[in-house]
Amino acid sequence: VAERNRLQKVLEDANLKLGNVVSDVFGKTGWAVICALIDGHTDAVWLSSLAKGSLRKKIPQLICALNGRVTDHHRFMLQTSRLALENIQQQIDRIDRRLNEYLSQHTTEVELLETIPGVSHETVKGIVAEIGFDMSVFPTANHLASWAGVCPGNNESAGKKMSSRVTQGNRSLKTALVEAAWSAAKMKKGWLRNKYYALSLRRGKKRALMAIAHKILVAVYHVLSNHSPFKEPVLRIVS
Repeated sequence: VAERNRLQKVLEDANLKLGNVVSDVFGKTGWAVICALIDGHTDAVWLSSLAKGSLRKKIPQLICALNGRVTDHHRFMLQTSRLALENIQQQIDRIDRRLNEYLSQHTTEVELLETIPGVSHETVKGIVAEIGFDMSVFPTANHLASWAGVCPGNNESAGKKMSSRVTQGNRSLKTALVEAAWSAAKMKKGWLRNKYYALSLRRGKKRALMAIAHKILVAVYHVLSNHSPFKEPVLRIVS
């Protein structure tokens, strides 16, 4: 993120307003323009011809946005950032390959985790990268949730709850769990989906989403500990 921000500041310093027209400066069109600038191209009309897909409808806006003043120093800084970003991507790809190899050795566990609503294969990768498959390192599901930062505080005084803030925990794991929670909330049916909408009415969408993330992590703990697929709670009607 820091390197991307640095590159965008160089563009702004060169009076190139690419980000005003292109939603993703690092998408196909944006990256093609950046590489062309590094190679010495400065003509706004020529640069705008690199537009891909729907952005070709915005060529007039691109011409205006790319009418800047690029110096040798700007090109040097853009090239430096490009090399840094390419190196970071290579490291990410290397780690991703290693993680895929690890998951291929635990296909049963992966399949069990994917029975949890909202948990895709990519989510499994994000979760396993942070906590692995061995849940014996955590005494209980709540210990895991607290470590991850998805366990709300439960301070009470005279029966009154004083705070419901979550702990900081593991940011990467929390991100993966919140994405899974959002996927579960968008499902057409299911216990987690229904729980999300019930909670959102009382506590707001943000807190409800974190509560579902907590329930998903608890489910991960039990699925891996018991080596059994996720089962939705059975609602008992009291007569």
